[in-house]
Amino acid sequence: MVKKAKWYPADDEKKHFKRKSKKPEGPRDRAGFEPGAICIVLAGRFQGRRVIFLRMLASGLALVTGPYKINGVPLRRMNPVYLLVTKTKIDLPGHEYREVEDAFFAKAKDCLLYTSPSPRD
Repeated sequence: MVKKAKWYPADDEKKHFKRKSKKPEGPRDRAGFEPGAICIVLAGRFQGRRVIFLRMLASGLALVTGPYKINGVPLRRMNPVYLLVTKTKIDLPGHEYREVEDAFFAKAKDCLLYTSPSPRD
């Protein structure tokens, strides 16, 4: 005969998480994302618009533009999952977007602290 255990773990007891690697991997580059590639936006405010891929940012987001003057899409960050890359590519001579980083899109702290006056006052 086998002796029964006196204690059984509960179903809702937390299990310890063990990371497979010490350092998480960065974002993966998808094929076709080259500077000057024409992409189609699949979701969001600019769904169905064609945009120009400029570069991949450190956060893993894609930097794209319309350009705004042509189709109304401003310089913005987009998740590459929502971009469909086409074969069409254009030259971007003399246009370097190295100074545009994720911090460029951050809101200023004074804007976040401002509250509009209520209409009742």
